[in-house]
Amino acid sequence: MYVSGYSKGNPGPAGVGVLIYDANNRKTLIRIVCNPIGVATNNAAEYEALIEGLLTVLQMRLKDVAIFSDSSLVVSQVNGVFGNKDEVIDYRLKAKNLKKLIHNCTLSLITNEENKTADAVAKRASGIKPRYRGGNKEDETKVERLD
Repeated sequence: MYVSGYSKGNPGPAGVGVLIYDANNRKTLIRIVCNPIGVATNNAAEYEALIEGLLTVLQMRLKDVAIFSDSSLVVSQVNGVFGNKDEVIDYRLKAKNLKKLIHNCTLSLITNEENKTADAVAKRASGIKPRYRGGNKEDETKVERLD
């Protein structure tokens, strides 16, 4: 699974992109998440992308998940390599707790180039008006299945 968050302006209109590939054939894309998240910083958007991805794989009942992100901040904090800024403490805790619910889950840092497709999806999402205004974001998150 490839995850990316994007913010125009930092903070600004933000979105998340998540690409989930078949574990047996990494070229087969089985799900895309392209969601706007309203106004956020880039760090918050990166965490939101990871959390959306984790929620999606839990919904899909996947047990073995390799997650790839180009955010060194998110990867390092969730993997416990270094501490966190106050603005992302809640995100880190939520991400770590969701990650623990997956039987075999790894989170690895990749280059921007390796994550360019998820990044393009996140940038696209940042330009879409959020559908959850005034409501519960979790209830209104839209996930499209490709198969």
